[in-house]
Amino acid sequence: MFTRNSLHNSARPVQAIASPAPQPSSLAERIETAAVATLPGEGLVVVGKGTRMSGKITDCRKLDVFGVIEADVVAEMIVVHEGGGLKGNVQVDRADIHGVVEGALQVYEHLEIHRTGEITGDVSYGSLSVAAGAKLVGSVQAQVDFRTANAERDVQSAVVEQAFNGSINGHGSSSVGPVHARPQVQH
Repeated sequence: MFTRNSLHNSARPVQAIASPAPQPSSLAERIETAAVATLPGEGLVVVGKGTRMSGKITDCRKLDVFGVIEADVVAEMIVVHEGGGLKGNVQVDRADIHGVVEGALQVYEHLEIHRTGEITGDVSYGSLSVAAGAKLVGSVQAQVDFRTANAERDVQSAVVEQAFNGSINGHGSSSVGPVHARPQVQH
């Protein structure tokens, strides 16, 4: 407990004891909690040199491939380093390829293939940089970032809908003016 002297002694640090946060009880809750990446370093998957891995990777911020991986991948960014290899269906925002990639590669934003990079398969990208010496074999298609295009379309639809609803209800501002339900008769 506190004594009179300890209450008035400002040189002592005060420590707060917090009760631990409730822990997820089921395996599914623990996995879901672990999947939410909010701190630096979270959401990072590294396949080290000399490592072979297969499976599925989702909700990943960054995948660094030094070894070999055969997987379906959904990530913000992948980097396949020189000597590394990736085979599978890949959906990412950005890709930086120094090694070998085989399969379907969908890059929503920027795909960069360095001089040691090799890609074989179906490739779609938002923007593309290919260094001299890089290899790209397969179908290649520039695309619009559908997520951005859809978001822009949704905003435009909302603005049009708001303007339309505002004009029908007589509320809000619109250059069209209010729409009357009863047609006006001309004499």
